[in-house]
Amino acid sequence: MGLLDGLDLPRLDVVQNTRRTLAPVRPTVLERRDKRAAKQTAEEQRNASVWERDRGVSRASGRPVVHASPVASKRGEVAHLPTATRSTNPATKLDPHRCVLLTAEEHALSDARTAGAKGKALLEIKGTDARKAITFIRRNERGRVLWRRTSTPAGEVTKG
Repeated sequence: MGLLDGLDLPRLDVVQNTRRTLAPVRPTVLERRDKRAAKQTAEEQRNASVWERDRGVSRASGRPVVHASPVASKRGEVAHLPTATRSTNPATKLDPHRCVLLTAEEHALSDARTAGAKGKALLEIKGTDARKAITFIRRNERGRVLWRRTSTPAGEVTKG
């Protein structure tokens, strides 16, 4: 008499025949590669949409820009509009309506890390939707306003 004889357990061959087949598992390396490729494609589509909408012209200064130039004032970059939702909702990062085309120089000036003495960025961007008018305010290091420009996607400009 064995230890398990009194228990009502199914036979081993019955258990093996009733097991579910598991879905095949893809290697993590392949998953990561596919995810990275999808993200890059989505970013390229967003950038192409922004370049087309803004017609290769910086929304802040109105200067024509190119894709690749060693000169920062001529090289175009896609910049995100300042919104609080980017950190809480990362999907908005790929939304072309939350991005504008700037020169690389203007993009660097709009970074919060370039804030002057008054704590404001040297190029302040006011607006959350690129389909509407956006105001750009350029300041010097002391916080004095050098110029103010409002632009629309249609190319209409208001200087003030």
